[in-house]
Amino acid sequence: MMKLHALAIAALVAVPLAAFAREPLPKLRKDQDYTRTRQALIAAGWKPVTLPGADTCDQGDERCKNRTEMFACAGAGMAQCVFTWQRNATIIDVVTVGEGPAFFDKARCRSGCR
Repeated sequence: MMKLHALAIAALVAVPLAAFAREPLPKLRKDQDYTRTRQALIAAGWKPVTLPGADTCDQGDERCKNRTEMFACAGAGMAQCVFTWQRNATIIDVVTVGEGPAFFDKARCRSGCR
């Protein structure tokens, strides 16, 4: 009986802790250059994350130079790039448009958002 109560208490505590690990999408300024967006994410506690299957940069592509969070970049059209970031159990995509410099377009949830 004592073990049953301990398990019930542990389950009640675990649920709220898991809820706190989920993060809302960050509020970022649209059309801000990605360098400033990146600085804002780092200041807010987000960390760049390299996901399996991420593209590699083409030689000379400044959009992803020294940016381990680059997941994919389009070579044509609006020159969109997707960068991945993590805080706690939440992973987000930060999408940019344009080349030299790239500008923040939108953020979207990859996993664990609220």
